[in-house]
Amino acid sequence: MNELTVLNGSQLPASVSPIRQWLAGQRSPLTRKAYETDMRLFLAFTRLTEDDLNRLHRSDIVSIVEGYRDSISQYKEGSNYILNAKTVSRKLMTLRVFFQYLVESGRIERNPVEYVKSVTVPDKSTREGMTEFEFCKILEAVQDGSIRGKRNRVILNMLYHCCLRRSEVANIRIEDLIQNGENGQVRVIGKGNQFLIKDVPAQLLQQIETYLQATGRDLNAKGFLFLSHSNRNSNSEGITDQSIYAMFKDAVKKAGIAGNKTPHSLRHASITHALNRKSDIMKVKAMSGHKDIKMITHYYRGGQESATFDLAPNF
Repeated sequence: MNELTVLNGSQLPASVSPIRQWLAGQRSPLTRKAYETDMRLFLAFTRLTEDDLNRLHRSDIVSIVEGYRDSISQYKEGSNYILNAKTVSRKLMTLRVFFQYLVESGRIERNPVEYVKSVTVPDKSTREGMTEFEFCKILEAVQDGSIRGKRNRVILNMLYHCCLRRSEVANIRIEDLIQNGENGQVRVIGKGNQFLIKDVPAQLLQQIETYLQATGRDLNAKGFLFLSHSNRNSNSEGITDQSIYAMFKDAVKKAGIAGNKTPHSLRHASITHALNRKSDIMKVKAMSGHKDIKMITHYYRGGQESATFDLAPNF
């Protein structure tokens, strides 16, 4: 393969590194970013170069990947490479996909990662969920009347009510919003380059419009929906998923919520609360964006509702 055509119609010469060529072919920016992060970790941890990936014998690559798998799966004092089984499995999948690209592009004959045994992922996720009471407390913690507070409340509600991941929320553009009467919809690109359309409740759509008005925009504008509002950034720059994580953790702390809650806890909570209200499981599957219904049981946290809240939490 002499050159690679990328999405905008331009081409990359063969001299461009295999990893860059492979990343350029990924349609979803979220997938591209995740793959790039995984490859950087692998190369940094193993101290390999891209030339090594083409040069080393298949058995050497197998041994290296097995050592990498075992190292990032185990606790080491002072290490930054302590990961749960699901994350380790995903990082191995990234390597498997990349080496398969090397096979298909004629750089190597066989995919060495096919010989590497993955890790066992538990049927139930170990990530903490969240009660409706806790979610309401976190919402209260960010509602300070400022533009940033309005933005953060909308972000939290989109994570919960639209069952989105923080990276998906960070990449929403105003053009992705669709008005449908009082309610709305939002287009996102989920895992595996999957285009999803999620329902946006009327109350949440009103909150979005209020936030946009506070920033001098409306639903006919263009650009990122959620701006950074940082002193060191212009108002045209979108918020990052890392900033959403930091905002969430700060809100949890202010709300006095115990445990290791993360933005993804809201996705678990959204699915759990919907099932606890006897929602149709196929509708919940569609809401989550998962193709496999088994993932719904993976996210479900059981009847953990607070007796204080019988209905969906206030926006």
